[in-house]
Amino acid sequence: MDYLTQHDICKLLSPLTAVSNDPRCLGYPISLYLAHDFSAPSNSMLLFYHEQIEEKLKEAGLLEILRREELSCSFADEIHGVKYAFEWEWWDGQP
Repeated sequence: MDYLTQHDICKLLSPLTAVSNDPRCLGYPISLYLAHDFSAPSNSMLLFYHEQIEEKLKEAGLLEILRREELSCSFADEIHGVKYAFEWEWWDGQP
């Protein structure tokens, strides 16, 4: 997690929390905007937000680091009840 302390993470995330250009939510954090069911954004707008966030993370040098961490995390395994990789292995043909 050193990469988070080496960068000013608050400075990076601040512009990402208010990327919405919709006049209904101008000045609101995007998370609050997305929480409103009645004004759900279109898929194209969500893709636009996603691309903006990836661009900001790439500029800050964090995108690839976060992607590597995502691929190495064991969250999905723990959802399936497996905490350690060796628990996926079968010994003597038995699960």
